[in-house]
Amino acid sequence: MFQRIKKAKNASSVEEAYNYALRLLEFRFRGEDELRGKLTEKSFTPAVIHATFAKLHEYKYVDDARLLEALIRQYKEVGLYGPVYVKQKLLQRKFSSEQINSALEDQYSADDETLVAKQFLAKQKNIDLSDLKQKQRLMQKFLRRGFRPSLVFKIFGQANLDNED
Repeated sequence: MFQRIKKAKNASSVEEAYNYALRLLEFRFRGEDELRGKLTEKSFTPAVIHATFAKLHEYKYVDDARLLEALIRQYKEVGLYGPVYVKQKLLQRKFSSEQINSALEDQYSADDETLVAKQFLAKQKNIDLSDLKQKQRLMQKFLRRGFRPSLVFKIFGQANLDNED
């Protein structure tokens, strides 16, 4: 189906680099650093990569701020993940810590985290919070999903109070 290109046929061809970048962007949106790494792997020269990014920016195919916003919204609203998990995933996609921290401050407040955690708790079925083992497993699940420990203890403290009523 697709042939893997080990190296660029013409490492000085802006057109070839641009087409390769577009092919990568067809599969999923990528951040600038991630895309730059892929072009470097294919042995394109720095000048060609710079010219390619100028063209990509001209047509607005690459916009890290917009991509970060969309990814945070997806992890938060669809995946019901906490900010720690979101930050880890964004770091894996080669965004800078400064970009991530700024975007998370803007889009993932403490109130948002509480709301998302409560939504995630509501989705859990057949959980008996009076059973210590089940409660611990569920708390670990919350921590793996990137919720802050202080919030997890706060939510489960409230859940216990709700169950006692």
